[in-house]
Amino acid sequence: MFDLKSFNVQSINQSPAEGLKFVNDNWEKIPTLDSCDGILKDGHIMKFRGMIQDMPNPVFYYSKYEINDKNTGLSVIRNGKYMDTLECNENEVLNLESDSCENGERRLYYMIPIPSLSHWAQNKYDVKSNVDSMAASSTESNDLKRSSETMDMDVDSSDTELSKRLCTSQPDKATTSNTNLDLKSNSTGCLAVMYDVPESSLKLNDVIEIVGFVYRNPLPNDGDEFDDSYKPPSPLTPRMHVISFRQIKNCNPLINDNVASLVMAEAESIRSDLHLVLSQLMFGDVLAADYLLCHLLAQIYHRNDNVDVLGKLSLNISNIPGVNFAEYTFQILSNLLPKIRFYPFTIENLNATKLLPKKNYKTGHLEQGILQLSDNTHLIVDETKLDEGKLLETGVKNVNALKNLIKCQKLDYDFTYYNVGFCTDIPVLVLSQTPSILPHDAQVELIPDKHSSSNIEDNIASINKFLTGPLLDKIRIYLTVAANLTYKLPEEFQSIVQNDFVELRQKDSKFSVDDLHELIVVARLLSLSYGKTSLDQSIWEKSKSMVTGRKSRKAS
Repeated sequence: MFDLKSFNVQSINQSPAEGLKFVNDNWEKIPTLDSCDGILKDGHIMKFRGMIQDMPNPVFYYSKYEINDKNTGLSVIRNGKYMDTLECNENEVLNLESDSCENGERRLYYMIPIPSLSHWAQNKYDVKSNVDSMAASSTESNDLKRSSETMDMDVDSSDTELSKRLCTSQPDKATTSNTNLDLKSNSTGCLAVMYDVPESSLKLNDVIEIVGFVYRNPLPNDGDEFDDSYKPPSPLTPRMHVISFRQIKNCNPLINDNVASLVMAEAESIRSDLHLVLSQLMFGDVLAADYLLCHLLAQIYHRNDNVDVLGKLSLNISNIPGVNFAEYTFQILSNLLPKIRFYPFTIENLNATKLLPKKNYKTGHLEQGILQLSDNTHLIVDETKLDEGKLLETGVKNVNALKNLIKCQKLDYDFTYYNVGFCTDIPVLVLSQTPSILPHDAQVELIPDKHSSSNIEDNIASINKFLTGPLLDKIRIYLTVAANLTYKLPEEFQSIVQNDFVELRQKDSKFSVDDLHELIVVARLLSLSYGKTSLDQSIWEKSKSMVTGRKSRKAS
């Protein structure tokens, strides 16, 4: 009934149900907005993936309106849905006083490319999306499509060349440096215009993928369908009138059901390889590697009135050697995680940067802050270069924002006259020479193994040589899937936990309720790291060894 080349606004308005089904059935074949930049015509169906950065107020529009032909005197009723402006030709006149006119409401969501998305995650998504869309428009589609058995484990040189070829006409818009603290980039945002969407279905910082009709021509100063309270950040900002959207829970383009199950069948082997990498990164410190691995899998699974936040494991690794260790750690982890940001914790940065978003009432925009990130974006805070100095008002606010993020996983956005709290799920790793001044759930003093190499450059080179080919993608898949496994504490372990807590307090009077909470969290994450969804005795014993070992270092 439809095809992608001819599918347009009239198609969906004439047959809404069939049009929606067509879009959902052909989702992967629809080209992405970035891949067609520069050759796009208004009203073309496109796809865009990004994070909701701002949520302006809903606007009213004419869902139906009457047109009178000045030559013939005939009247026509037109549909305003999925349109930027009302369509009225030279020989026609709008009759907005007609009883046939109908008003509707549409919601606006300003979207930006996913902040702090790793280069590998963006590149693999681009290759996968562009291969699918090219296959849909090619007469040789069967030759272009990859089978599900071979597409996800690695990207070979031909795929890389394809990605480069598709993007040669434009700058890389979605992969700005994750260490760049200047939020003014070349990234292209998109104003998503949605219809019949409940207010509670989407929230700020959600990552979604949308399909709709895109308009890029500058809006006229008068007659457009957006009210005066909000204008897109630029007249050239694409507007996409959304037919359908999908929420994205993780941004790992390697994930599908078949690959996930295959990888988790090898969970223990993959964990061993990953632990080897992290141990070498930590100069042979096995305990630090254990904690770092658990930290990489930490996600919030329960909130109690936004006070008790269960599942997080903010980690401080202290006694960091050298001046570039934090940057090297970021380099390695950014090659494993789909979303990660680096923040140098210095007096200069704290005084100069804007961590929290702020509402600009003159423009009507929510101005982005460095910490406006989607859930499960990892944050590395480099405290190793912190020196003496004076914190200004901005610096004090930024320190408090980081403390609130780490402790409560909550950020207070600045609306000038009041603050609005937004819940987050951003795992925070703080690297420091002495114990961090920031709060943390666990602090591990790094103790390099005397038999391991103390040269960080040599260690990084060895790690990069080891992390190649299918193993690298397996680790990437493993980290995403293991973190999202459903975990349950067996009932028989509840009494074991209580009894062991009493025993641990008898051995160490300083073993607190907070330490018990850490132990339970570590046991959960350690179980997930082995691909297990419930706690067993061996994992519990290893968890106790980790927590008591960490505390003994702190005591000494």
